[in-house]
Amino acid sequence: MCALALQLKLHFHHLDVDTAFLNGPLEEELYMCMPEGSGSLTRKIVWLCRSIYGLKQASHVWSELLDAELKKISYIQIHADFCIYIFRDGNTICFLTVYVDDMGLWGNDLRIMQHHKLLLSKWFKIKDLGNIKQLLRIAIDYNHEACTLHMHQTRYIE
Repeated sequence: MCALALQLKLHFHHLDVDTAFLNGPLEEELYMCMPEGSGSLTRKIVWLCRSIYGLKQASHVWSELLDAELKKISYIQIHADFCIYIFRDGNTICFLTVYVDDMGLWGNDLRIMQHHKLLLSKWFKIKDLGNIKQLLRIAIDYNHEACTLHMHQTRYIE
């Protein structure tokens, strides 16, 4: 995606979804014991109506929910890599890359990118981290105007 961003001169923004795994409704009935220290004197059984961290299906529930919301705004999932979505409208193109609860939004129209961020923030609690600075522990120095990209792991190595 970084090479494609350089080639197409795309803008590249970083988004983080807060509590991503707590957004999705569960399809099956699940019950759990209240954990120790939860304030209850007795160990109560509770019914889960939404996904929580630690559930085996939490990642799947989050992925399905995100997929459904992205399709509402005309993003199409790329079959070669299910973590990449594409949006096209005339000359406008945007890519959305997903890694657990982090997203990269790549596009050639800042106005459309801002609109998509606004739509996403209506569905999920999102931190807009602006221009990409780090991705998967790799520091990224991206200059859109000069069309240069430097990737390094100096901090990680130190």
